[in-house]
Amino acid sequence: GAWTADVLLQTLGAGAFTLAIVLGFWAWRLFRRQTIRPVSLRLAATLVLSILASIALAQIPSGHWIAHPYLGSSVGTLMLNQFSVFSQAYGFGYGPGIFSLLCALLAVPVFIFAAAFSREEVAAAAFAAKVGVYTVIGTCIASVRGFLNWVQHYNDPDYEVDSPSFAAGLFLFCGSTEEFTGS
Repeated sequence: GAWTADVLLQTLGAGAFTLAIVLGFWAWRLFRRQTIRPVSLRLAATLVLSILASIALAQIPSGHWIAHPYLGSSVGTLMLNQFSVFSQAYGFGYGPGIFSLLCALLAVPVFIFAAAFSREEVAAAAFAAKVGVYTVIGTCIASVRGFLNWVQHYNDPDYEVDSPSFAAGLFLFCGSTEEFTGS
């Protein structure tokens, strides 16, 4: 077990964690008595996912966490360098950052397939992320409005405080609140 973990960390770097994460989701699905078929395709997708994650992490310094200087370790760094050389040889001129981003974006749908997520689970996660983003943006808008009210009120004794609400900030950002109220 320790030797396998060491080999995976030395070759795939932090991308090796995707193997454990996907196996954890498989265990959760099996615990809930759900299927993970076709297992062979999902296992192949898991291996592709670990390589994509290794390439995506090949630009991030490891901070002496692993022996290799980058989180992508040897596989990610070598493959990213080869993509960059190939790109330069054929005149595309894209740097390694573009390939890292592309691999990170490709890793998302591969992860969804490898972890055997259903469409309903993906839709629920997307909705939760959307609500989270709207909450953060609405809170930021309300905070900025509150700060601006405080600045305007600071030296003006006749100024009336405008009390910003979260819904007002969200309305300014989204244009309407129909999506959240259902009307």
